[in-house]
Order: sequence, then structure tokens, then C-alpha cells
Amino acid sequence: MKGQNGTGCFGKAVSKTKDREILALFRARDERALSETSKAYSGMCMRLAINILGSRLDAEEVVSDVLMQLWQSVPPAEPQNLEAYLVTLTRRTALKYLENRNAKKRGGGKGAAVLDELERDLCAKDNVEAIYDSRELQEAVNRFLRSLPAEQKKMFLQRYWYFCTTREIAEDMHLKESNVRVTLMRLRSRLKEQLHREGFL
Repeated sequence: MKGQNGTGCFGKAVSKTKDREILALFRARDERALSETSKAYSGMCMRLAINILGSRLDAEEVVSDVLMQLWQSVPPAEPQNLEAYLVTLTRRTALKYLENRNAKKRGGGKGAAVLDELERDLCAKDNVEAIYDSRELQEAVNRFLRSLPAEQKKMFLQRYWYFCTTREIAEDMHLKESNVRVTLMRLRSRLKEQLHREGFL
């Protein structure tokens, strides 16, 4: 579910040249890698973590943890797309934080609402995390995304990967919010049909 065209509600992408410079610093074990990563990506990671957790303080903790994970994993990891790698780390860390914080009851951030939205249409309560944890299910969702026109794919990714609000998506894509809501509802329905055909539901 990592892909291009999904980051519109988070601003402009960092250049590939800058990414290569940052990764070179990591390979050299130069601590400037962390400050350069923070300059380039902390805003995006913070916004994503806040969307999921609903708390700036918790999000700051998550972003700090993400930077440490990045330092520990690169090298040996060699991300082809540093932004996608950071988004994945941030999502996983924030969702784990959300799970731990709300072991009995969800609440707080947009993340809970977005997960609940998927649960209503796709699977049993508290099972939506399987979409992110099952490799086979991830592939099925990726196939679904590849079948979509670019605008629909971008909308789906912004909502369910980056946790943007429907208002943010509408503003970014110059659409009415009601159109975004209807399109997302139809996309969830199509995804449910595909997952049912492939035996996941």
C-alpha cells in the first residue's frame, strides 16, 4: 500500500537527490543523517502520527522512536524510497502505540476513526490490522490499488494509508467533500468484493 500520488495532504515531496544525500550519511554512520532526515521529513511524520494518535505529545514520541529505528536499520537496509520507508515506520510505530494505549477501547485520533471505517465495510471488529499485517492480504490490496485510476488510487491512499481527513483530501484534489466521501464508500465496496472473491472475507 506504499505508493506514489498518496502524499498530497502532507505537502511537497523531498527530491530524490536529497534522499540520496541523506542515505549516504546513514551509510557513513554520520550523525548528521538524523538532523537532515528530521529537517526533510519530521513534519510529514508528525502529521501522520498526529492523525493516528490525536496527540501532539504522543506523536513527538513516535517520531523520535522512528528516527532511532531508522538509525538502527540503515544500513543494512537500503530503502529505494526514503519517504515510503519513513511513512511505513511511522504508521507501524503509531498504530502499535495506539494499540498499547487503547488496549481495551480505541479513541483519540483520526486513526481510530479511519480503522473503524474500514472495519465496518471490510471485516470483523478489531481485525482490520490484518490488512497491514498479512503479506497475502497486502498483495491483494496492492492489486486492487493497481487497478484504480490515478485519482482514485491517490484518494484511497490519502485516506487509508496517510489518514488524511476527507476535507483535506477534497482541498488537495479540488473536489467537493461529499464527492470524496461517496468515492471512498464505493472504493471500499469494490475492495470488499475483491477480497471476498479471493477468499479473504
